[in-house]
Amino acid sequence: MNVFLVTPIGEKCNLACDYCYHNKLRKKVPRKIIPCMNDQVLEKLVGDAIRVASEPKKIKFIWHGGEPLLTGIGFYHKVVNYQNQFKTNGQEIINCIQTNATLIDQKWIDFFKENNFKVGISLDGPEHIHNIHRRYPSGRGSFFTTLKGMDLCKTNELEIGILATFTSSQVNCLTEIYQFMVDRKITQFDMTPCVIIDKSNAKFTPDPIEAGKALIQVFSRWFEADNPDICIRTFDTILRMIAGEESKVCTFRNKCSDYLGIDYNGDIYPCVRFLGHQETKLGNILNEDLEDVLSSKKYQEILAIITSLNQDCLNCEWFSFCKGGCAYHRFVFGKYPFCETRKMLFEHIVERVREVMNDIES
Repeated sequence: MNVFLVTPIGEKCNLACDYCYHNKLRKKVPRKIIPCMNDQVLEKLVGDAIRVASEPKKIKFIWHGGEPLLTGIGFYHKVVNYQNQFKTNGQEIINCIQTNATLIDQKWIDFFKENNFKVGISLDGPEHIHNIHRRYPSGRGSFFTTLKGMDLCKTNELEIGILATFTSSQVNCLTEIYQFMVDRKITQFDMTPCVIIDKSNAKFTPDPIEAGKALIQVFSRWFEADNPDICIRTFDTILRMIAGEESKVCTFRNKCSDYLGIDYNGDIYPCVRFLGHQETKLGNILNEDLEDVLSSKKYQEILAIITSLNQDCLNCEWFSFCKGGCAYHRFVFGKYPFCETRKMLFEHIVERVREVMNDIES
């Protein structure tokens, strides 16, 4: 255990993206009554996390949401103070934050730089694509406020990564999204298909075959450009696995034991994606130590359930790369919904690499 995913504001957000995977939760708990994680929970979380980390020299906190900047900057000053209080000599603590960037100003930039926070930004592409789903509660698109926050990061030479989510209505726009990223000089990004759990909005989930075709088109353009400064995480991950490296991306690993999710109120889950699935709740950090939770029979049983794989996965020729996809999606759907997408990608990329190697040898 060395990665702790924390939702300090729960699913509360200043945007109202219609494809958000937290929307089902928001129907149960109105966002306006969700408080920020209090000091008691935060102190216990940081202290326990540092003590139980399986790689005590490197511990990662990923601050997620909802929109994690809604806590206010003072919350993260407390985070850093508690981390400094509990860490021992030689320990490296990495803080990552995933934000919609609409609240980023110079004070946030200065804090991120001073405290070495890594910043991930959700940006779906150019205005007419981004604003399809990523809107304020009023209906106004968030493109320009997100772009303003992102550009402020770049102006201040803060390293950022961009996550673009695409839906069924955007699946045919992936090459346009790719070119937008390149034109904006965004060097680290990824494109991930939207997965909707709420059946009423299942229409947003792209067809796996169409997603595969579109991603292959993007890969071909990126691969042919041969620009080492541009990293598209999914493609980079697959190429590294072909070269014999182990993936660092959780959805290509099936090692949920490396991760733990903590909600704003201290509730503990295998991952923040499981929030609201009470059958996977492991306890509350105010009532038990993380060390006891991780050694409990309940944790081992839940871990066994969510990491279990069906025979089709185990027999698949691409299993050594795929590892079954996202465990949460398997838990909900019975299988990874973009299984066919991955098969198409693996087959295409492996063949393309083989062609390049044959050209080199000849």
